[in-house]
Amino acid sequence: MKKILLAVCALALALGSAMPVSALTTTANMSVSLTVIPVASVSVTNMSFGSVTPGAAVSDTSATITVNVTSGSVYTVTVDAGTHYLVGDKYRNLQSGATSGGGYVLSKDSGFAAPWGDASYANTFDGYATGVASTGTGANQTLTIWGRFNGTAPSTAGTYTDTVTVTVNY
Repeated sequence: MKKILLAVCALALALGSAMPVSALTTTANMSVSLTVIPVASVSVTNMSFGSVTPGAAVSDTSATITVNVTSGSVYTVTVDAGTHYLVGDKYRNLQSGATSGGGYVLSKDSGFAAPWGDASYANTFDGYATGVASTGTGANQTLTIWGRFNGTAPSTAGTYTDTVTVTVNY
């Protein structure tokens, strides 16, 4: 009887191991991402009204702003009031030491109808002059900044300067 019981147990064990075993599983999804942040660069050529004699007319001039912003990124280029700006004045100012050399305007067009400024950003230039908005292409984009001196050259000889900051807001 023992032998029969052992044989039945052995047969049951053999049949049991031949049967498929069902395992329980669970799953989860993993999100995979890459974020590309926009980047920008800006450069600007210097602007010179040239060399003139005291009291002479001063010619209009221009400079070039070169902007490179990641493709598809919206940006605005602004120009601040400059180092020698007098609050409430509609002109930026050139200065030689403590001597004022007169005012000048910076414009987005050669007709001087659209002044450059930084309204809605730093707001240093009376809040009415704005920047230029565009969308980046991933390649260099150029903008012209036009300059016009207000009046004639100062009567005192000297080199009159100002520094304005060009900013890309993106």
